[in-house]
Amino acid sequence: MSSDQAIIETRSFGRIIRVTAIDPQTLVEVTFQVPHTCARFEIERLAQAKLDYVRRKGGTGGQSPVPVGRKTTS
Repeated sequence: MSSDQAIIETRSFGRIIRVTAIDPQTLVEVTFQVPHTCARFEIERLAQAKLDYVRRKGGTGGQSPVPVGRKTTS
């Protein structure tokens, strides 16, 4: 799998499509919404751009941050 491939899941909700994309190598995940008229190639381009952005910003790499008000145990 090349570095620019992502696992993309789409779900339709009325007039929107909810998109979840995961980078299988880094486990970075992004979720966003697009209009139901958005073309598949555009969804794929947006997903890749958002994954690139999150990776550059130091995404959690598949690890959920600790919820506010919760303590971690060591």
